Amino acid sequence: MYRDGRGEAQVLKPEARWERLFREHFWQNRGGYAFAFVLIIGAVMTQLLIPKVLESFADAYAAGTLSPLTALEHGFWLLLVAVLMAAIRIASRLRLYHLGRKFERSVRSRLFAHWLRLPAEYYQGRRIGDLMAHATNDINLLREKANFGVMMLVEVIFLVSLSMVMMGVTVHPLLTFWVLLPLPLLSLAAYVFRRRIQRHSRGVQEAFADLNTRVQEFCSGIQVIKAFVQEPAELARYEEANRGNVEANRRLIQSSAAFAAMSSLIVGLSFLIALTYGGWLAMEGRITLGQFIAFHTYLAQLIWPIESIGRVINVFQRAAAAEQRIAGILAMEPSIRDEEALPVRTLKGHIVIRDLTFFYPGNSRPALHGVTLDIPAGSTLGVVGRVGSGKSTLVQLLLRLFDPPPGSIQVDGMPLERIPLAVLRSQIGYVPQDNFLFSTAIYDNIDFHPVSHTEAEVHGAASLAHIHEKIMQFPRQYGTLLGERGVTLSGGQRQRVCMARALLKEPSILILDDSLSAVDADTETRILQDLRRYRSGRTTIIVSHRISSVQDADQIIVLDEGRIVEQGTHDALLAAGGVYAQMAARQQREEPLPEKRLDGAGRSFHGKRHTSG
Repeated sequence: MYRDGRGEAQVLKPEARWERLFREHFWQNRGGYAFAFVLIIGAVMTQLLIPKVLESFADAYAAGTLSPLTALEHGFWLLLVAVLMAAIRIASRLRLYHLGRKFERSVRSRLFAHWLRLPAEYYQGRRIGDLMAHATNDINLLREKANFGVMMLVEVIFLVSLSMVMMGVTVHPLLTFWVLLPLPLLSLAAYVFRRRIQRHSRGVQEAFADLNTRVQEFCSGIQVIKAFVQEPAELARYEEANRGNVEANRRLIQSSAAFAAMSSLIVGLSFLIALTYGGWLAMEGRITLGQFIAFHTYLAQLIWPIESIGRVINVFQRAAAAEQRIAGILAMEPSIRDEEALPVRTLKGHIVIRDLTFFYPGNSRPALHGVTLDIPAGSTLGVVGRVGSGKSTLVQLLLRLFDPPPGSIQVDGMPLERIPLAVLRSQIGYVPQDNFLFSTAIYDNIDFHPVSHTEAEVHGAASLAHIHEKIMQFPRQYGTLLGERGVTLSGGQRQRVCMARALLKEPSILILDDSLSAVDADTETRILQDLRRYRSGRTTIIVSHRISSVQDADQIIVLDEGRIVEQGTHDALLAAGGVYAQMAARQQREEPLPEKRLDGAGRSFHGKRHTSG
């Protein structure tokens, strides 16, 4: 089992190790990386020709054989080497940065796809800012490792090693030994600072997530903030998160700067040895002036890669912290998935619930207790009850947003957990309480289905939800773009657009979870009248706090503290004089219920409700 930072138990994949993320990418693109490495080695070897050209120039000058023509020749060779080195280096960087972007795209897609597989309970209690930080900052760090980090690591290894060989073989082995003697101290410094940089990098990423969360909550709650005059308090909270972000980055910068300073000190010590001992060797005639200049050129070429070791370590450690965070998510196996799924493609909608008792994760008190129901296919069930009585929980279990106890819910005689998730959810039309809409056109919000529908079908669903006429009054009609979460529409309009989306699905099971709470009484009556024809042959579950929404259901249940306390038809429950009758009487005093009438087929329907204004 894997327990995340919030104490929730998750199942780890056996092969889940954070190091595998980059390893898998590297192995899958080994040909591309090998080609890039060859280019880097070619650029390094070309760069090492520069000291030899300078050595030849200095020796010619010392010997008095330097002429304008030979000076021009040396200049030409320097220019040729520089152009060739630049061309090879550009090619290597283009290749590595392409591979880095490919890695970024792969991890980003993999993370998003995995998020889609995780159950609803994963997102409970998690901040949006944290999730955004994973999808942006963390993945950017992985990309930086895959291109810049790898490029610098390979370049440092080959440039340092080949420069050491050239210095020792072509100039003076003992001078090379003494000059390079301080450099192993860099490895010790890297080891000392590695864990500190990784720890501070993790702190920076967490601070960035906190800042993201604060901005996201501010944008989402701006109306509430202004209504309660909380601008100063929100500014103070943002400043606190901002200070935390600055402090986390300050600690990382201090560690990185300390390592860089130590690296510069060690490199400076090597230069001091090269200048004093190398100068003595040149004055003694044991090395030529050209060799002395070439040696210092080799050493100068080592300064940038050696000082870059600190940045390379920083990149790798920050990426390691990001990999651990992302791989921790990818390692979570969704608790709700298809197991031993039956070969079923459609559902008729006969739902049987037997002694259903359900606990939310981490709760000791059941949300539902001993619920038993038989909902024949094509019938309508009304569910009423106080807030927190378990109405929405029952709906979420039918959708398998949470898993019920095995065998406690059956559809068409099959255990719910053995029906493929894609089949189950494709056969259920669900209108949730929160009425979520996407920041796109109204048309796209209604036609939110794997298979696109015709314009006539979309308009028909909107008409059934009594929103078509209102949409046609907008300047761009169905092309009207909605703000985030559909804020450009009223609450009742959002509910009806969501209802049109579910009705367009033509499902076998229709679930309306308090989906008419924000519409006026007259509109509710007309929608229910039209839905009566649509519901024919479909199993329908209407969850509502309004008696008027459920009174024509074939059976009605009253939930209280997760238990069914009353069950029957509208007339039978009124006659019983219990909780349902009390709710009906209270609502009757507030707003008279519509009268029952008969349509041409002898079926009852409601007349227009009497409303004020």
